[in-house]
Amino acid sequence: MDKRSEVFTSRLALGVLLLVALVVVVPTLITLIFSPTSTSVVLGLTLLLGGGFALYAGIKQLRATTRRGTALAWWRHYLIIMALFQGCCGGLLLTISKPVRDQANSVVISSIGLVCLLLTLGLGLYGISLTVQHIATNTRGRKSL
Repeated sequence: MDKRSEVFTSRLALGVLLLVALVVVVPTLITLIFSPTSTSVVLGLTLLLGGGFALYAGIKQLRATTRRGTALAWWRHYLIIMALFQGCCGGLLLTISKPVRDQANSVVISSIGLVCLLLTLGLGLYGISLTVQHIATNTRGRKSL
């Protein structure tokens, strides 16, 4: 594959990603403005979608580092952990919204909400520590040059 086709493919992928983001963001903003009752549901779905995009970007970066010859485990990559954190936040918002309220769903929703809360707290702290470590490594490398 020559250089021009690689550049075209990367630009095409970026254009498609931006188009999908635009198609999702505009209706989300319209829904948030005109229907405040479903704010937590729309916000939860948007967080899940953003987490999916971040997970895709993290996997793509992980594959690029593997191709360069550097092995990095997925649980040590800050972008993947932050994407999982964002997905857990979206799941937590969706379980808090409780669109159907009855006794059977109450037990299930409360246990799912507790699991999402614990995952959100754990992944958030781990993701923040990985991000700080990544930033510190990058600034240390620039100072030595």
